[in-house]
Amino acid sequence: MGKVATSICVFLLFAIVGAIPIAMICLGAVRFDQCPMEPWVPKFMIVAGAAGLVTLILSMCTYGCSQGDNAGVVTCLSVLIGLVTLFTFAWNIAGSIWVFKKWSNWDNVKGTPQGCHTDLYLFAFAYLIIFWISCPCQLGSGAKARNNGASSA
Repeated sequence: MGKVATSICVFLLFAIVGAIPIAMICLGAVRFDQCPMEPWVPKFMIVAGAAGLVTLILSMCTYGCSQGDNAGVVTCLSVLIGLVTLFTFAWNIAGSIWVFKKWSNWDNVKGTPQGCHTDLYLFAFAYLIIFWISCPCQLGSGAKARNNGASSA
């Protein structure tokens, strides 16, 4: 497969992956005042979605710059990705506190004015479960990539 075809495939993959943070932002914004049991849940969704989009955009820029002789730009973008990733990790810890502490009472308040919009709350819950399950896998793949880079040098 040529460079152009590979680039198109990578950008299509980025577009597909970008649907999740866009959905988070939209759902959090549309249902912003519909979670009285924990008002931070919609805020969590908006900020987590925005951080996901920023990471995605920075990753696309890094990929584009890595195709040429832009080592300095790639390094700068990689540092920015690392900072946004650290923020996302910390924000997901906070989101876990806001979402998971209310789970035991969820059945008693869902569908009531004291509850939280079902789609909003369950999306945040599912997102956090998937994040915490995939987090060790992401860390492991990063360590493996660094090992492969060090052993091939």
